[in-house]
Amino acid sequence: MTPRSYDAIIVGGGHNGLVGGAYFARAGARTLVLEARPSVGGAADTSAPFPDHPDIKVTTYSYVMSLMPPTIIRELKLKEFGYKVTPFGPYYQAYPDGRAIKVFASDHARSHASIAQFSKKDAEKLPKWEAWLKGVADILGPLLLHVPPRLGSRAGRCATWGCAAWPTSPACSP
Repeated sequence: MTPRSYDAIIVGGGHNGLVGGAYFARAGARTLVLEARPSVGGAADTSAPFPDHPDIKVTTYSYVMSLMPPTIIRELKLKEFGYKVTPFGPYYQAYPDGRAIKVFASDHARSHASIAQFSKKDAEKLPKWEAWLKGVADILGPLLLHVPPRLGSRAGRCATWGCAAWPTSPACSP
């Protein structure tokens, strides 16, 4: 058997490994993606985990695919290969006593009523929580597509975080 050489070896065939492998291959690198399981997809995998009921299929954490940046979908032409996200909802958490929380992405009143059965205070705070979470996503989301700065590099931190926005930041002071 002839030994093979690769420019890039990706360990893990989950959605992140597959995307990384696709970008390396697209750039012309001879790429190998390794996966220990018999199928790829990682958190985005759909499997039949119940041997007695092979017709029941469960997605591991496929909702993460809805978080994939549109840039990646466009650059890798994933829709041309059948990529499609089917939005599901509501988010549902069952409890042993028979109650359940349902959170509806587009129906605040129903989410409020569902959460209020456990905690009226939490139900009242939900809009504030969602606004905070959106603010975090607005800041962190764009960073997913950038190479992180070198550790200890003030120039890298200033370029990434924008010292004009935070001129008093210790990260940006000389």
